[in-house]
Amino acid sequence: MTLGRACAAATFCLFVCLIGQASAATDNLKLYYLTLPGLLEPDGTSGPFAFTLREIGRRSGVTFQMQPLPMNRMIRVLQGNERAAGVPQLGPMVSKRYASSMRLSPPVVFRCDYAFVREGTPIPASVEEIRRQVLVISPLTTLPPPIAALQGLTVLEAPSDEAALTALATGRATLWINDETTTQAAIRSAGITNITYDPSAPVFVWPAHIVYSAAVDDALVARIDSAILSMARDGSMKELLPQNFADQYERYLAERLPAAHVPSFRN
Repeated sequence: MTLGRACAAATFCLFVCLIGQASAATDNLKLYYLTLPGLLEPDGTSGPFAFTLREIGRRSGVTFQMQPLPMNRMIRVLQGNERAAGVPQLGPMVSKRYASSMRLSPPVVFRCDYAFVREGTPIPASVEEIRRQVLVISPLTTLPPPIAALQGLTVLEAPSDEAALTALATGRATLWINDETTTQAAIRSAGITNITYDPSAPVFVWPAHIVYSAAVDDALVARIDSAILSMARDGSMKELLPQNFADQYERYLAERLPAAHVPSFRN
């Protein structure tokens, strides 16, 4: 091949590559989301999980069009024909909430649930000890399966996370089980100072995923999934989500509906 032809071939290859990159960079995907106080704010652009999603988009060449949507509506939309995805969805709950089989990304965030009590009272160390508590919940509470399955548990319902934690702080309830980040945000919002937990002993660890509708093409799913895995493996996801990342990440990749890790409480 002459130098001129070689240069022409190289120029053509570069042109094709640039076209491919430009095409990837312009891919858009509607991403329905649930607000997570302290992690993903209502505007969809603030909070460490929002930064994580932006980096996933950057690495995959996808612009996520963020749109808030309540859980029940999100489930209905993602089971339909719209080209869209939803986040975050707790892996162990997907098969319970969705009527059809859904494609899940690798975990993008982990929800770590803890037992919160008033200062000066013991933190329950077993399911049987939890059974003897007055557990307060809010409309947004999703209890870990071992706790939700308990028979004879006394439950107090409150209209919001802040109201639930106020009930705990004033002694009307004795236990709140929820994730660390949103609970701490609600504690600050309610101005409460007398609630404690053991950060070394989570009750339950949930992997949470992006759920793809059937209309999202496989190639796009593969690009997003690859970006997530690269962030998990190079340490950037842990850096962005220090309280919401699982060190034993690989264990959650064996199945796309993985069993949650139960590090302390056991039946």
